Amino acid sequence: MKKKILFLSIIFVSLFMINVNAKEVQIYFYAEGGKTSTQDFKISSDYVTYKDGTNYATYKDTDTVKVLNSIKGHKFTLKKSGTYQVFGKEWYAMNDSNNKYYYFNESKSYKMATIISKLGLTKDPYPVISLFANWDEDDNTGGTNIDAPATPVNAKSIKITATKQTIKAKEKLNLKVTYSPTNSKKETITWTSSDKKIATVSTSGVVTGIKEGTVTITAKSSRGLTSSIKIKVEKASKINYVRIRYSLNGGSLSSSHGKNISAKNDYIYNNGKIDVNSFSYGNYLPSSGLANYNNKGFINITKKGYYVPSGAEWNTKKDGSGKSYSQTKVYKDSDLCDASKKDCTVTLYANWKKEQTVTINLATFNIGFFNCGSSSKKCSPSKSNFTNLIKNNKIDVIGLQEARTKDYFKSSANKEKSNKTIREIGSGAGLNNSYIIAPSNVNAILSKYKFSSKNYISLSSCKSDGKTVEARAVEKVVLRINGVDISYYNTHLDYHPNCATQHMKDLANIVKSDPNPTIITADFNYVSPNNYNKYLKPLGFKVAAHDTKLYGRENNNSYMDSVFIKSNGHIDISSSKTIVAYSKYSDHNLVIAKLIIKK
Repeated sequence: MKKKILFLSIIFVSLFMINVNAKEVQIYFYAEGGKTSTQDFKISSDYVTYKDGTNYATYKDTDTVKVLNSIKGHKFTLKKSGTYQVFGKEWYAMNDSNNKYYYFNESKSYKMATIISKLGLTKDPYPVISLFANWDEDDNTGGTNIDAPATPVNAKSIKITATKQTIKAKEKLNLKVTYSPTNSKKETITWTSSDKKIATVSTSGVVTGIKEGTVTITAKSSRGLTSSIKIKVEKASKINYVRIRYSLNGGSLSSSHGKNISAKNDYIYNNGKIDVNSFSYGNYLPSSGLANYNNKGFINITKKGYYVPSGAEWNTKKDGSGKSYSQTKVYKDSDLCDASKKDCTVTLYANWKKEQTVTINLATFNIGFFNCGSSSKKCSPSKSNFTNLIKNNKIDVIGLQEARTKDYFKSSANKEKSNKTIREIGSGAGLNNSYIIAPSNVNAILSKYKFSSKNYISLSSCKSDGKTVEARAVEKVVLRINGVDISYYNTHLDYHPNCATQHMKDLANIVKSDPNPTIITADFNYVSPNNYNKYLKPLGFKVAAHDTKLYGRENNNSYMDSVFIKSNGHIDISSSKTIVAYSKYSDHNLVIAKLIIKK
């Protein structure tokens, strides 16, 4: 078989490297006039290109090229009638200094460093590698290769070809030379420009516009054949832009945004390097907002003792007195400054406001009020004792369960007696601004904060051993504390295992779509921690206070009485405690959570 090899023209590529320590290489894939089997690529003259005109792939010298006849992960197969690619030597590259060839198998993996070394390019900081399809003539048929080119002859003429003849200043344009006839021998081409102040041309025919004007580019072959083309250079279009610097005032980013991102001084860092401190935009800022990092999502800003007002997360002044911008809206560059007339720089600061916090004591208690289950016992703490219990522990809001007389359901008089007692306790403890009493198993909420809304929500009817258990309900109120609307739910779940699970599921469905910061207090009886983990925890609820005591015995496998919170950035847990108040009267204890409410 007769070897057919096209020699590689010397290619000079000028690269601007941001990181001079990272060597990068460009690979040009040459197809020698063949055709590809896919529509991803096309053949133009003697090289493979993307349809968009890209004709190279870039790699770092540490990268591994797994399939050499691939561009950006797209594999293609070269075919040419009458020729074939030698197995194991599908591609070859040439060392310009000694004209030696190195073959590559498309089914193997090669380190870029290996290719660079083999081709003697280790001293070149930005090497360019050209890989040629290694076609051999197919003599196995015994016939004449009808596609074999005629015997090469000296060219009669050359012609410069270009995709266009008008470029902008700083724009580049690749020129090529074609030979006539088509089976002409390739010659060394020398390129010249009639005015280097208007445009320059490289030894490989790459024209670079310098300033306005018209220039003549000439190609001259080693045998003296010439061709010229006029190139018009126009003034580069001015791109006005807004440069935005994100200033975090020494704050820190939330951990949810990724451990590799942090704030240091006034810049955003990524893995210890300044990665983002300014962006340029021609028309619109990213739709995901001003505080955006590599399209991964919003940059959430936190600073102890401060908060960021929603809708005004960024400000043109450090103290927040300038123009505010929301990270959820889209802005034109003209919204920040007059970028139509000039370039401008805008510094946007995190619009922190000093937090105003209020600390409250929130409690839950199944009091067993007049309801020990035995008429032979004195079953009630005195009204004054219970009032003092609330006052002495400085309770601001309390959820009660089983706050009823022993014979509550027997007469309306007993119901009114219970309701009156609860109102009197609330009044005596300073919690008389608002209250709510559920009419079924009698749960109550006493609060020193007024309710902006209140309602009852029934839980599912449930049976245990074929019998319907006592009806249960949830009391919901909205408290406005420190200017924040907080949804507060109080309930009493059934203690039968199947009903307890169903009621916890009901409770989760009730609270899951509530947009407010949320508090739940309840007598959960024998509810398994698994139910909390399954239904409430995934919604973002945390345990603020918890007690497992039942009749003075530890039961670490259930949530007896608990306070759960979903902060939404407005509720912090300070501390909690349990007080054994009336073990004589109730099988539960007073559970108190100290909460910090912040704007």
